[in-house]
Amino acid sequence: MFKLRELNFDQWLTIIIGILIIIFLIITIIILLNPVKNFLFVGIGTDGIIYTSPSINGNSTWNKASSSSGTHLSSLIVLNDNTFAGIGTDNKIYISPSINTSSKWTGKSNNTGLNVYCLIQLRDFTFACVGTDNKVYRTESTTLTTGITWTPQKNTSGVIWILELKDKTFVGINNSNQICTSKTLGSDGTANVWVPIGANIQLISLMQLDDGSFAGIDTDNMIYTSPTISSGSTWTKQTNNTKLVSITTVLLS
Repeated sequence: MFKLRELNFDQWLTIIIGILIIIFLIITIIILLNPVKNFLFVGIGTDGIIYTSPSINGNSTWNKASSSSGTHLSSLIVLNDNTFAGIGTDNKIYISPSINTSSKWTGKSNNTGLNVYCLIQLRDFTFACVGTDNKVYRTESTTLTTGITWTPQKNTSGVIWILELKDKTFVGINNSNQICTSKTLGSDGTANVWVPIGANIQLISLMQLDDGSFAGIDTDNMIYTSPTISSGSTWTKQTNNTKLVSITTVLLS
């Protein structure tokens, strides 16, 4: 019968090296399946200029990423092709390949004459937006080409901001700056209702972070974070050197 006590030094060394190799392979597989993601936070200041920061926690510093003489924005999203779309302070949609100081923003008109507060790209790569009439609109287009048609969604009025969560439900901010939720955008023709959750914060914009938590811009133009958006959730104010109107993230690696 095989006995461990009868192994010599070289045999023990071989076993230990084999165990270490197995551990190394397991760790490598875990890293490959769960790669570390590095994000850059991108914010729009109250001056309509793009700012960036490596963090939103603590005393974060925001640096200008766009020229004050360029297109002024109120919000910004990253598209699935890693280009950018923004809402100008004129409530028009603009697109750009980058967000640096030399980037050019091109306006994209639509055939419904719609002015927009908020724009999102859904998980099926189509788009939804909130018009300045506080109604939700959708388009089946997966690109923001000139002349696309925006279709109003049933019973989706009364919001200034919308967000699709990781579980494919929706969060909105209503006209009273309260967080509200909905299971759909009303695109299936059913009556859609935005239900306020009773959170103790008033927001003008909101995003979900990669870890599932949330960051929002309060009416004081400061960043607040919370692990959840339930009625009893705690929102923590984050100190930063720039007043903002919206934030998003750009995946660096």
